[in-house]
Amino acid sequence: MEQLEVVLDHARQSGGPTVILGDFQTLSDRKCVEMRRRLESEGYTTSFPTGTATWRGAGIRLHADWIFVRDLKIARWE
Repeated sequence: MEQLEVVLDHARQSGGPTVILGDFQTLSDRKCVEMRRRLESEGYTTSFPTGTATWRGAGIRLHADWIFVRDLKIARWE
């Protein structure tokens, strides 16, 4: 979350449409909800339902990767 705050500070300075994406290391349901709420509080949206398995291995499924946008619309994702 500390790293996210640095990214959000930088993004606030851009003033234009913004994309924040990558592996957020949200390795629990609680972290997924926490990360999503924080970004949504800054006006970001995502098309990913919380809990979408973006990493799979050894029978483990995690929602670690995200795409958040502000002032943009995601038309489709796969």
